Amino acid sequence: MRFDTVFNDLVGAAVTTGKVMVYSDGKPWRPVVHVRDVSRAFLNVLQAPIEAVHNQAFNVGANNLNHQIIQLAEIAVKTVPGSKLEVLARPGADQRTYRTDFGKFARTFPEFQFNWNAETGAQELYRAFTGNQLTHEIFTDRKFTRLKWLRHLLDSNQLDPALRWQIPQEAAIHD
Repeated sequence: MRFDTVFNDLVGAAVTTGKVMVYSDGKPWRPVVHVRDVSRAFLNVLQAPIEAVHNQAFNVGANNLNHQIIQLAEIAVKTVPGSKLEVLARPGADQRTYRTDFGKFARTFPEFQFNWNAETGAQELYRAFTGNQLTHEIFTDRKFTRLKWLRHLLDSNQLDPALRWQIPQEAAIHD
């Protein structure tokens, strides 16, 4: 599980703290696509006629699955009872936008339907987080946040500065 992707982070924060914090103005865009839909889409591509997909790259998703962060935060608050939204709109906040065009996928696979949306995904996350008794301690654990985990691997010399695995000294001696 990754808690550093925007939607997992928003719902996880709502469950574990009762607050959904938006540090930007909430206007940046993010595509939110459920892993089950992505898996089905991959199967669809693998089963497609080779001439339709050979040497092609596809953004897997649908244009209606692009959301502004503020919309995702509002969905998280609506899903998690008792949670509150706080928009801080800090000037230095991350303003990167990832609004994605999924038109090529839609044109190539017009019959494909995405079964999940942000609302149904948030409900599933909420049930999973509460059912597994997600705590703030687990939610903030470095194992679930990519940059924290990379920092740990670097600090413990398991990765070198180029992010390549280090060979433990005892293993290098025996070679």
